[in-house]
Parts: sequence; C-alpha cells; structure tokens
Amino acid sequence: MTRPKSTLVHLSTLVLALGLAACASTIPPKEQWRRFPDVLAQTTTADIQVVRDSTVISLTNTTASPLAPATLWLNRRFARHIPEFAVGQSLTLELDSFVDENGERFRAGGFFASEAPEKLVQAQLELPPSASSQQPQLVGLVVIAE
Repeated sequence: MTRPKSTLVHLSTLVLALGLAACASTIPPKEQWRRFPDVLAQTTTADIQVVRDSTVISLTNTTASPLAPATLWLNRRFARHIPEFAVGQSLTLELDSFVDENGERFRAGGFFASEAPEKLVQAQLELPPSASSQQPQLVGLVVIAE
C-alpha cells in the first residue's frame, strides 16, 4: 500500500515543479536591450495600424513598399526586432517579447498577471539607413485605442 502513495507524492511534486518552471520568465539576451534613440526625430507616419488584443499586437503593412528588417518601438521604451515586412503581410507579436534598456519586459497583462497591464500609446519603426538617407529613420505607426 505504501508504494502507490509514494508514487502519487512524487507525481504531485513533479507536476508542481513543472508548473512553477512554466511560470518563471526568462531574461532576454542582453543584445536585445536597447535605449530609445532620442536623437532621431520621427519623420513621418506610415499607414500601418497597430491593434492590441490582450497580450499580443497585430499589424499589417498596408503601405505601397516593403519595409526592411527594423526595430519596432512601443511607448518610446520597449523594443523588438522585426523581420522584413512585405506589402500586405501581417505580423502578430507577443507584447512580452518587447524589452527595454534594462531587460524589463512590456507588462502585457493576461489572466495570471500580477500587475496591471501597461497601456500601448505609441508605436514607431526604426528603419535602417537607406540609399537616400545615411541615418536610421523613425516612422510612426497608427495605434488603435483599446
């Protein structure tokens, strides 16, 4: 009789350990940590809408040109690299994949969140230098209110 009880205790301990490991957040790699480029002025606003749906954002390139790989900034603080963004292409990105210069993640909220979610008020793309411009460009995006 002690054998099944012992197995149940070990199984319960394993399930608890796996549950705690799943809740633990990992620190993003340090090369992702960036400070917002205050020296760049926003040059224009692109016809790209950013829509928040709980813990993710979705955006679609409705411009007439593909965009090179870039850095997407949220609230002039949190950044994340995005790949080339083709005309008509849509992206869905987890908000907690955006980090600031200290490695802190965007507070996305969600069912198990211990803190209130951060509001999304501004989104900008930092585009790499092009043939016509020798420095990166900062382009605003249209954030749709929640």
